[in-house]
Amino acid sequence: RLWPRAGGSGGLKLESAVCGLRYIRRVTAFDHEQHDPSHMLARYAELLETHFPRAVPDTAFIDHVSRVLNKHRFRPDSSINLISTCRDEICRPFTKQIESVWGQCFDLSSLGGFGFCGKTAFKAAMAHAP
Repeated sequence: RLWPRAGGSGGLKLESAVCGLRYIRRVTAFDHEQHDPSHMLARYAELLETHFPRAVPDTAFIDHVSRVLNKHRFRPDSSINLISTCRDEICRPFTKQIESVWGQCFDLSSLGGFGFCGKTAFKAAMAHAP
């Protein structure tokens, strides 16, 4: 950040210049070993296990849910897939995986994945059911 000197004469405070130099030093001292893709993948797996110890891959989740739904006679050819995930692009692959199993979805997505809809939205979804 640029901070004006006391007295309004412009210029930089010494502290901001020093902080800027520290930042440049950090950026230029790039640790290539830590940014190696295999190291990053291992670190990601470690963090995932630490913070979400029972997380499963998308495909395992979809397969399990599909088996449970099939036991209750829900089938892609006779059911509609209502989905509510976060609208971020990071969720699109998950939505596409579900659609590859259950067919095109009726999307209720919103920020954070909350399904904000009322009677009209559910009636519209039911009108699309096979």
